[in-house]
Amino acid sequence: MFSSDNDERYVSKEDYEENVHTQIDMSTETLRHIREISGRRDSILKLEFFFYTDEQSKAELLAERLRSMKYELSVDSSADETHDFCISGWSTDMQMNGEILEVWVREMCELGYECDCEFDGWGTIPDQNDDNTES
Repeated sequence: MFSSDNDERYVSKEDYEENVHTQIDMSTETLRHIREISGRRDSILKLEFFFYTDEQSKAELLAERLRSMKYELSVDSSADETHDFCISGWSTDMQMNGEILEVWVREMCELGYECDCEFDGWGTIPDQNDDNTES
């Protein structure tokens, strides 16, 4: 989708590869905390996600792809001076299982890279019975 020349990309191939490993490691730890808080294994939750990029056209391309997955999201100017645009939102319901989560994290990193956006991670609300995800 974007030039393979790393000088023109927001996310280099090396940064993408490092981010995949970092996000998987962080997800394992986050999942452990969710299980401690909820006292349950394999809960079904929506995940809040975050991506960053430097151009609105890249942000809109990623948003289009995420919306096709039925994700709720927004594209905004970033409050962080190191990023220009933030794409954030909520996934559909997902089983909080280590293998499923790892596949999803890899897919988000890859989708971000394809659109020249950086997947910055995810979070959730362990007790979503309060409808805090604006679904």
